[in-house]
Amino acid sequence: MVWCDLLSAISVLLVLLTIIFGTWQAVFFVTFISSILSQFSQPSAMKLFKIHVPVEMLQM
Repeated sequence: MVWCDLLSAISVLLVLLTIIFGTWQAVFFVTFISSILSQFSQPSAMKLFKIHVPVEMLQM
């Protein structure tokens, strides 16, 4: 769970670096990888909420 968040953060940094130094193909590829990793990161964050937040405090 935390690994996906870490990989997502790294991919955001790669997107920023390729925007500054790269070509449009590199920006497209790194943005594509970042979007894939964020799909795994969001469900893991919800799982952490469900573990640590009482049920009556969650919005359904």
